[in-house]
Amino acid sequence: MDAVEFLKEWDRMCKSNEKCKECDGYKLCTSEEGICSNCEELVKAVENWSKTNPVIILTEQQKTAIRGRIAEGFPWLVREGNEYDRVWFFENEPKLKKSGGIYTDGGQCSDVVSKVYDFVTFENSPLYLPDLLGGEE
Repeated sequence: MDAVEFLKEWDRMCKSNEKCKECDGYKLCTSEEGICSNCEELVKAVENWSKTNPVIILTEQQKTAIRGRIAEGFPWLVREGNEYDRVWFFENEPKLKKSGGIYTDGGQCSDVVSKVYDFVTFENSPLYLPDLLGGEE
């Protein structure tokens, strides 16, 4: 990751966290000594965040499928972390179970096996579908 890419990803990481204290870079990005108290650790935190939070560019087919799921009342999307490779849609924000790599507690749910949702991974789950559309619902 070059310097410009790092700064762009750091900015994207910062803007994605509503609460600074929950950010992986908290206490690394600002200090009394300057902008970076531990630059090596900050670079690692930004790189790790960037890998698990890729920029998602959707096709028109994916946008249409997402709009349909939102209309059905399932705005949350996750991919299972097991061998079944299914994506699940939930009506409420799902929580990860402590074992098994499975999400639950999201109320009603629906599953599907489809290449349309290839952008979702276990690592970037859960995704809130309206956020992916960026206000163009």
